[in-house]
Amino acid sequence: MFYIRRAIFTLLFTIGEALSDNVWFQQPNLAGDLRLLSETQELAQAQRSAEALQVWKEVTWKAAVAAYDAAKTRPEEDMAVPTYNVSEACRNATFRYQEDLLRGKMYALQMFDATGKLPSGFFEGNLNWWGLYSQCTNITAKGYGENINFDAKYWTATIGPLPPGYLRVGVCVPDTCSRNDVIQWLDGSVLMRLLLREGLTVMDAKSLQVQTTLPRTTLAAICIISIIVALMTAGTLYDIYRPIWEVHQPTRSENANKAVTETTPLVNDTSVTRKTEERPVSKFLLAFSVRTNTRKLLSTRESPDSLGCLHGIRFLSMTWVILGHTFGFVLPHLDNLSYRLTVSRRFSSEPILNGFSSVDSFFFLSGVLMAYLMLLQLDKYRREGRRFPYWQLYVHRYWRLTPVYAFVLMLWVWVYPYIMTGPAATTAPDPGCPKNWWYNFLYINNFLDMVTVNIQCMGWTWYLANDMQFFVISVPIIWLTFRYLLVGMITQVVLLLASFGATIGLAIHYNLQPVLTSPGQYPDATNLIYQKPYCRIGPYLVGLMLGYLLYRTRGQVRMHKAVALLGWLAATGICMGVVYGLYNHLTQGVVLSRPVAILYLTVHRTAWGVGLAWVVFACVNGYGGIINTILSLKAWIPLSRLTYCAYLVHPMVIYLVYQDQTETNIHYTDILLAYYFVGHVVFSYAVAYIVSMMAEAPMRHLEKLVLKQDT
Repeated sequence: MFYIRRAIFTLLFTIGEALSDNVWFQQPNLAGDLRLLSETQELAQAQRSAEALQVWKEVTWKAAVAAYDAAKTRPEEDMAVPTYNVSEACRNATFRYQEDLLRGKMYALQMFDATGKLPSGFFEGNLNWWGLYSQCTNITAKGYGENINFDAKYWTATIGPLPPGYLRVGVCVPDTCSRNDVIQWLDGSVLMRLLLREGLTVMDAKSLQVQTTLPRTTLAAICIISIIVALMTAGTLYDIYRPIWEVHQPTRSENANKAVTETTPLVNDTSVTRKTEERPVSKFLLAFSVRTNTRKLLSTRESPDSLGCLHGIRFLSMTWVILGHTFGFVLPHLDNLSYRLTVSRRFSSEPILNGFSSVDSFFFLSGVLMAYLMLLQLDKYRREGRRFPYWQLYVHRYWRLTPVYAFVLMLWVWVYPYIMTGPAATTAPDPGCPKNWWYNFLYINNFLDMVTVNIQCMGWTWYLANDMQFFVISVPIIWLTFRYLLVGMITQVVLLLASFGATIGLAIHYNLQPVLTSPGQYPDATNLIYQKPYCRIGPYLVGLMLGYLLYRTRGQVRMHKAVALLGWLAATGICMGVVYGLYNHLTQGVVLSRPVAILYLTVHRTAWGVGLAWVVFACVNGYGGIINTILSLKAWIPLSRLTYCAYLVHPMVIYLVYQDQTETNIHYTDILLAYYFVGHVVFSYAVAYIVSMMAEAPMRHLEKLVLKQDT
């Protein structure tokens, strides 16, 4: 506590007073004034601190420059002069800016105004002192008609560490100063000389590089997007005006080549016109029709074999994922971090802190649909005496996922960084994408590290890699279950036990805690266990087993109401235990015994799948009541179709909201979090609709055109 109070006093004094009078140009550092400032940290009486402050205010920048120049000629003298290496262009421009600031010139006042200063809320965790990014970048000192050869440039300096994190200060300086100049100026300033006593140093300085010319890759992406937009326009126009064109086409009737008589109709009778088969070019254009694709996307019709409650579960699980990411991504941008930490201790916040089961819901749903639909097709092909096209399952799966995946990756790497502005933005692409993008298209990127050397591209897509790997092995498993029930079930049980064994072994060896947010969790837990298929397959296997059960029963199971009630109570208890069972551990820091921690880590994902399995089983068989009514609402169907695209784009949407801020922090409140959450859901699905129109829906049509059948 004493350390924090000393650091706060230093920041209040040096930044609030010394920095405000001399911006950040205290590089000359008169020896006596530096000692006086250093001594103020030890002053206990407010009167002496005020007295020292008054002395410092009397030091002008001209005296500082004179002392600096004198010190250069007397290096042997023990002067408190920094030994940094600042370019001459930056030094000259800085002195000119400082002089114009004291003269009250408008551009210099605006630059000073745009520099970050000590704001309110430091005790609440406000460590982002952005200043005014937009104002700084719009300042053109050259436009004042004087002999000024620089413009303003915005830099974000990272200083730390402080107990809550790192301090980020925005500085508006002449554009002749490089990154090294900014760091050296700060390192040699009175500000940093004082902060060094508290163990604080300048970690880095970054500036958003404004692109005068776009990279070739970005231009290529723009061309691809333009071509797709042109195809969408042409396809939509063709779709709208096709009926008119067909009406005016010549009629292929029996009288077409005969002479015109009194019995020949004056207008061609289109009701008897033979409609010609659409050509491949027509089908290709229609694949991009926004009109046709929107109708199919927003349609609420279902096939007789569909499981209606899955639509609601899928959409609600996606909103749960967005809720967790909203809460997690906002942390670096809060101006009241301490309040957020207080809120996180609430019992109602547990679904956010322990919201990792939302991803397990998708694994479970994938398993259910995979087993249920494939078994129905196997049964159909057997009754018809046809050979089942197993290879088409893999082609179909890869075709449906990869093109839209590639389209979003193109936006993420080539376009997205160049639409960002603000102090937290960056034009640097995802560091894992330049070298490791091909792992994503082979769906093995989950075996790369999340944050270290071989970093992933689009890190959140580790889920897609797991899901594809589960799909690959599930095809032979379902075939075994269809042909040899006992062998298939034993195989699934063995896989589940192997997953438990792998999780237990890793938990014991690395002393892993129950979840990623647990206090004292192993730093590399994400790479070791969170994204590895052999630790995440449990819910998927539960889904495969339920899919087989639904295939065999076809919604005809009847049970006593007491049994159904008991099932609902058990499922509710299991799911509530998974989500809320770690409340004291996550919020109060209660240490779990090793057996309990390992047990939870091993079985909680599978247990969550078992709880959902009962919900689906009860709803399909007519024991869902109001829950089935809610989950089976027709409104969920279009949103459910957009879930895949929403999963791909929603981190981009959240990053855009938080990183594209020009100068403001976010003041956390419950209402504001709800506002951001709802906005992220709406915005994510809106972007998902656009991506679906541009990439996903056309590929579904083209798949039928290439394979010449509905798949």
